[in-house]
Amino acid sequence: LPTRGGWIEILSIGLTIEATNSPSPHGEGGASHHPPIPQINRRLGVNTVQLCRERDISINKLCTMSGVTQSTVNNIVSGRNKSVTISTIKKLCDGLDMPIEDFFKSDLFKGLEQELK
Repeated sequence: LPTRGGWIEILSIGLTIEATNSPSPHGEGGASHHPPIPQINRRLGVNTVQLCRERDISINKLCTMSGVTQSTVNNIVSGRNKSVTISTIKKLCDGLDMPIEDFFKSDLFKGLEQELK
């Protein structure tokens, strides 16, 4: 798991995660024209990948099992989706055969900083 303040990069939609301590290319204070990716969005993507790994299924298989489009799941996994709905998370959980509350039990969701300042 990444350390506090570390940047999580999804290197490929396949299921490769790399955690580094380098700043996000979209991070706060960077010279990017893209807005920063909120912490929660990054963690939703990482958790989705981890849950797929635990079940030995691909992201593509999760899409089929959950009825969520490949583009939506890819955007979640990459952290690009800034408006993931609870309904979409519930569909992913149904596809993973898990209750939604278990999705958020991951340590990834502990200690999130307030998004609005």
